[in-house]
Amino acid sequence: MKRTNVVKLVLDKGTHEKLITLASATAKCWNEVNWLRMQQFKEGVKVDFNSTEKCVYRKYKNMLKVNASQVARKNAEVWRSFFVLIKEKKESGLPKWFKPRPPGYWRDKLMLVIRNDRYKLDVEKRKIILKDFGLVLEFRGKLKWRGKQGRLEIFYNKARKRWYAYIPMEVEDVPLKQNGLKTSIDLGIANLSTVYVENGQWFLFKGGFSPSPIRVLQQEDS
Repeated sequence: MKRTNVVKLVLDKGTHEKLITLASATAKCWNEVNWLRMQQFKEGVKVDFNSTEKCVYRKYKNMLKVNASQVARKNAEVWRSFFVLIKEKKESGLPKWFKPRPPGYWRDKLMLVIRNDRYKLDVEKRKIILKDFGLVLEFRGKLKWRGKQGRLEIFYNKARKRWYAYIPMEVEDVPLKQNGLKTSIDLGIANLSTVYVENGQWFLFKGGFSPSPIRVLQQEDS
């Protein structure tokens, strides 16, 4: 079972500026790989995730290192969810008003995506070490979840002028209801996401960034 720790980072001006530079490069990487895949989609050909990932990796590897591939793979995850939603729409498994949309571009979003083995988590000293960039990020708060660390994602909240780190963990001792249901997610702007469950239920999540858990606004049966 995957669980995510959300912590607030405490940075000096120099580290903040370095993260801004890396986040800007990450956004460019996302936008470029997304554009390549969008062109394939519009042309009616199969989206080639491997070739498009290799293309942006060659261009951004000097800046983002191996994490450039993580950006492309995160983008691929959203594309795959989009294709699942298209299929569900054709099979009348979604509300009539709902129209699946392909992944969007990052215009004002500042975010870093770090591969799970390219950062070190020092729980006692409350520090995150980014191996590829020689950065040590101090954080506040305790980690609720412990386990095998996953892909690290670092966000900048412009309204709060704060950096937050999302640290996913693979937790073994959390009870998991084994119902075998599949879930598809459509990421948006006005609404952060629309989630469709195989049993006919769907959930609408409010847009906007918040380090606290997202609140479900609506739930209906098909």
